[in-house]
Amino acid sequence: MHYEIYLDVVFLINLMFEFVVLRLTGSIVRRKSTLFRCFLAAFTGSTLLCVMLVLHSAGMIRSPLTVMAVCDFLMTVIAFYRKKEKIYKILGMMVVSYIVSFLIGGILNAVYGYTVVGYYWNTLGSAVENKAVSWYFVCLGALICFILGKTVLFLLKKMKDTKSIYWEVTLCMGDSEKKVTALADTGNHLVEPISGKPVHVVEIGVISDIMKAEFTDAVKNFYDKNIMDRGLYQGNGIRMIPFRAVGTPNEKLLVGISIDRMKFKNHTIDYETEKPYVALYDGVLAHDGSYHMLLHGGEMMRRS
Repeated sequence: MHYEIYLDVVFLINLMFEFVVLRLTGSIVRRKSTLFRCFLAAFTGSTLLCVMLVLHSAGMIRSPLTVMAVCDFLMTVIAFYRKKEKIYKILGMMVVSYIVSFLIGGILNAVYGYTVVGYYWNTLGSAVENKAVSWYFVCLGALICFILGKTVLFLLKKMKDTKSIYWEVTLCMGDSEKKVTALADTGNHLVEPISGKPVHVVEIGVISDIMKAEFTDAVKNFYDKNIMDRGLYQGNGIRMIPFRAVGTPNEKLLVGISIDRMKFKNHTIDYETEKPYVALYDGVLAHDGSYHMLLHGGEMMRRS
């Protein structure tokens, strides 16, 4: 059987295809890479592919799959390598690029074979029986797959960012701990007046079981009657946190305390901080009970 290979067509198709695959792979594995590095990697891979085809046709290469694997590894290194990169990470990104390649190839075949695109393509005379799909159709399809892939990844990222506004927070006071569902509130910019440290807000009823009963009663008495119990200050290290609610002209005060530590956790981040300030709110923050604490907006943005 005789095959004619047009190296210029092979080079252009592979260049376009590999560039799209590398860009999508970078988005999936969250590895930033410049356009130049991706183009250089795709150009290198396309050039090596053409060289391999020539050498293989001359009988100088007996194992083309091995050579292709080496080419793919080299492309991944050129596009995504960082200083002191672990070899298993490079191999992992190679696997992802293979999966992306299979998906794009499957989408192109499905579009051509199972939709009216293939029918009209043949009708218009752009293809004949037993002839391969035109190279510009492949490039156009790869570009469409790239745009669709980036759109899907963007939507998934937006969904993930929406989910990340909720945190699991553990408040620690002495040997006692309390887990609370918290909302990262971008509108919360409360700070402790003296140190300027960020202040989180929590419902006092949620953490009352890890605080002294007499202290909790004194705080509630302050909110109800605006009477400051002298014992409220003693041994509690409280701070009065000024705040202004939406639609109210005058500032009010929240009782703030410094607890031993807080642990923050969501689907991607897990850390803890020492001696944070927490303002005690005598009420309900969410009527549906979806959260019981408001995290400082600026602090959580820096952590994210």
